[in-house]
Amino acid sequence: MFTQAQEGWIQQSPKPVRCDFNDIHSPDSWNAWIACDSGVVLMTFCYGLNWEPQYSGVSENLNGVFLISHRKGWIGCFCTFSTLIHQL
Repeated sequence: MFTQAQEGWIQQSPKPVRCDFNDIHSPDSWNAWIACDSGVVLMTFCYGLNWEPQYSGVSENLNGVFLISHRKGWIGCFCTFSTLIHQL
């Protein structure tokens, strides 16, 4: 995982979690969410300097994420029953 600083990209090692990242969306320059495998969601509220794992409530691989604000968005997976998670 990388984050951008004024002088270029900096690799964050180790990654905050051990899973594949499938999609990322950022509604503004401060905040972003990443949809990952095994139901893992990562969120940042500080330009990507720190990432916090969030509980999604599912164990399927999450394939897409879309946000309309830093706290409201949707995450989906293409699993057996097509799950859509809504964060208020």
